[in-house]
Amino acid sequence: MKKARVCVMFCMSMFLGLVLFAGCASKATVAATVAQAAAAPAVAQAAAPAEPNIRPIDWQGKALGRAMPEWVNHLADGDASELERMDRFQGKEVFIIQQRGKNLDLLESWANNFGVQAQVSRQVSNKVNADFGGAAAGNLDEGGKRLLEEVVGTLSKTKFSGLTKRLSYWIKIRTTDSEKGTVEDMYTFYLVYDIDKTLFQDQIDAALGKVAAKTAEEQDLKNKIKEKLDSLKASDLND
Repeated sequence: MKKARVCVMFCMSMFLGLVLFAGCASKATVAATVAQAAAAPAVAQAAAPAEPNIRPIDWQGKALGRAMPEWVNHLADGDASELERMDRFQGKEVFIIQQRGKNLDLLESWANNFGVQAQVSRQVSNKVNADFGGAAAGNLDEGGKRLLEEVVGTLSKTKFSGLTKRLSYWIKIRTTDSEKGTVEDMYTFYLVYDIDKTLFQDQIDAALGKVAAKTAEEQDLKNKIKEKLDSLKASDLND
């Protein structure tokens, strides 16, 4: 709204200036000025750049006439809620791992040789660091920073047992950018693992138990970390 108002005020100022000028100029000069203004072509507004067109062109099972599952559509948009609602994942902690590349054979080899324990440890420790480190760590004293660093380090080394691969799926996405004149095809491979929530929380408690809180403030921080990890959702850990 501000831009529109400024534009109107500017046009009015120009009009008033033209009237004042007419008081001391000849009628012929004023007429010529008005004629020139009327004949001036309007300035064309620059068109907004076109958004790249992104669409799936191939997916697992397409050759057999199968439609893409809804959970894959949601994951492609960064939404894990469809997975969380599945009956098979009730009472489970869900971990989603994805990898992108141009060669499907290499991605399938990656999936077959994937080390899930190290990946889950990294996801969990990164989540804690993202929620309590960085800018949030500015409110911590030296003891709190020490505890956070030890918790993140301990979780990154924890080997979670009981993880089971439940789903795997690949899609091929084509991105067409008309502005740049480029077309790019890229595969995304999804792996979905789960673990019983109680078993997962028991292992979290064991890992946190290795880090000692020396003050009430440190214990409060430790409790907050545990609460955060106890209420994780698949979307919190989606890579």
